[in-house]
Amino acid sequence: MVALLAAVAVGFVLPGQPATPKFEQYAGYIEVDPANQAEYFYWLMESQNDPANDPVVLWMTGGPGCSSELAALFENGPFRVKDDLTLEYNPGSWNTVANMIYIDQPTDVGFSTGVDKVTDEAQMATNMLAFFKGFFEKYPHLLDNPLYITGESFGGHYVPSLGAAILRQEASGNGIGLNLKAIEIGDGWVDPLLQYGSFAPYSLKYGLISSSEAKSLDAAYKRCAELIKIGATTLASVECNSIESRAIGSHNPYNRKLPCVVPGLCYNFTLQTDYMNLPAVQQALGVNKDWSVCVRSAITAKDSISSFADEVKYVLESGVPVWTLNGELDIICNYLGVQAWMDDLQWSGQSGYNAASYKPWSYKENGQTKVGGSYKAFGNFSYVSVEEAGHMVPQDSPYGALYVFKAFLSQPMFSG
Repeated sequence: MVALLAAVAVGFVLPGQPATPKFEQYAGYIEVDPANQAEYFYWLMESQNDPANDPVVLWMTGGPGCSSELAALFENGPFRVKDDLTLEYNPGSWNTVANMIYIDQPTDVGFSTGVDKVTDEAQMATNMLAFFKGFFEKYPHLLDNPLYITGESFGGHYVPSLGAAILRQEASGNGIGLNLKAIEIGDGWVDPLLQYGSFAPYSLKYGLISSSEAKSLDAAYKRCAELIKIGATTLASVECNSIESRAIGSHNPYNRKLPCVVPGLCYNFTLQTDYMNLPAVQQALGVNKDWSVCVRSAITAKDSISSFADEVKYVLESGVPVWTLNGELDIICNYLGVQAWMDDLQWSGQSGYNAASYKPWSYKENGQTKVGGSYKAFGNFSYVSVEEAGHMVPQDSPYGALYVFKAFLSQPMFSG
């Protein structure tokens, strides 16, 4: 059945979808690895503005192993699921200004299928290049539109890896003409060596741990860092992850101001899960597979603790802007760690970026001026924080996130 569905793009209206706003949406499968029977599910939501000319934006939820449909229904998509399993409009939707592609990847995540799971970012990028080839064969009218790669959390591995892979393929002359304009990493896990070192300072700063525990974690971090540096990946994962667990404690790792209501993910995604498994919804999407928010990932320990700062550097040195967006309430990918790897990045504009100062920004919500957070930028490198948001910035601050997203697409501010 999946192979048959992979041959067509399915236009649809979702069960319980509000009558307005009106826009086209399509879903389907793209074959990315025939030998592995791997087919990736995508959900394309056309722009509410000017779909023929507006940018194409790919969104990749992290995990690793979590479905991007969660973002479509909980963060920056046009709909939110109500208690009666109908949908209501999200005015903070990113498809107000862009054609959004929500992709289930790597293999077996969400509605995607395949025999063997992806174990590292090299495989991820290869499959995603194959996805783009198949996608733009189905939608050739979008190929010339500006392309932006975005993602969240473990997207700090995915996004720069894919951005660099696109640029390398296009530079080799073997590309399909992808018009990559910029990449954005939301609350991303980019450089574990530096980001593990941020847990104790962050948790101490906000009163989540005692000063004695912070000192103990600092000592543990020295062991963690040494293990990463010598390539002892299994031991490093154990040592480093214990720092994370101890620094977070019983708090919600994704938003220190919110309770952790269910084990693991902390948030209750029952509505989203129930909706995506409704027979009528699956019929509309053209799928036949039980959907869950996240699945166990096959990404190796070596890949998980590897730094992808060099891929960020490659994208920057290729002249393509790199943005980071971070919720200040996030513990697990906290802003201190993001600032650390950005300040440490060895690229041609490093001294200019490090000399730049943090500045405040604000936005409008229902006519009221709201405090946004802070930003720092030089050249094509931009850091933006959102004060009252956690790991999933578009969920916690939909208007603030949309404001930053519009700036990301047009580059009028938050850039040096």
